[in-house]
Amino acid sequence: MMALLAVAFCAGLNPFAAIGILGVAVGAGLAPGAPPELAFATQWPFLIPVLLLLGIDTVLDKLPATAGVWEKLTLGMRIAAGGLAGGMLGEGVVGMIVAIILGALVALFATALRRLIVHRLGSRFYGLERFAVSGSSDAIAVLTTVAAVLTAMVGLALAIVVTVAGLYMLVKLPAQPTSG
Repeated sequence: MMALLAVAFCAGLNPFAAIGILGVAVGAGLAPGAPPELAFATQWPFLIPVLLLLGIDTVLDKLPATAGVWEKLTLGMRIAAGGLAGGMLGEGVVGMIVAIILGALVALFATALRRLIVHRLGSRFYGLERFAVSGSSDAIAVLTTVAAVLTAMVGLALAIVVTVAGLYMLVKLPAQPTSG
C-alpha cells in the first residue's frame, strides 16, 4: 500500500518517469510482479514509447510556449498512470479496482498540487516557475519512485514530505506578490 501511494503520487508529477521506472523494476524482478492483466506495463513494447515520452516531456513541460498545451494533453495520462501504478502495486492488498481508483485519485491530487504551485509562483518568477517546479517535480518523481521500489516506506515518506512542503507553499505564499 505504501508503494502504491508513493508511485501514484509520482505519476501525478511525471507519469512517464513513474511508470517507466516501475515497469522496468517490475520487469527486472526488483519490485513485486504486476497482475497478469497489467503485465503489458512491464514489457518493452509498452515501455519504449513511455521512455520516449519521458524525453519529450522533459523539454515540452518546461517551455512556456508549449507547457500549457502539454499540460492539457498529459492530464489524462497522469491520472491513468496513477491508476496503472495503483493496479500494479495494490492488486493484492485492496483489490485491483480499488487500487486503480486509489492510484488515479492520488495522481490527480499530485497533479492539482503541482499545477497550483506553478500558478502561484507564476507572478514571481516571470516564466521561470515552469523550470523550477517542473524540473524539481521530475527529480522528485524519479527519486521517490526509485525509493518506493527499493523501500516502500522511504518512498511514501518522501511523497508525504513533498505534499506537506507543497501545501505549506500554497498556504504561506500570497496569491499575488506584495509590492514595495
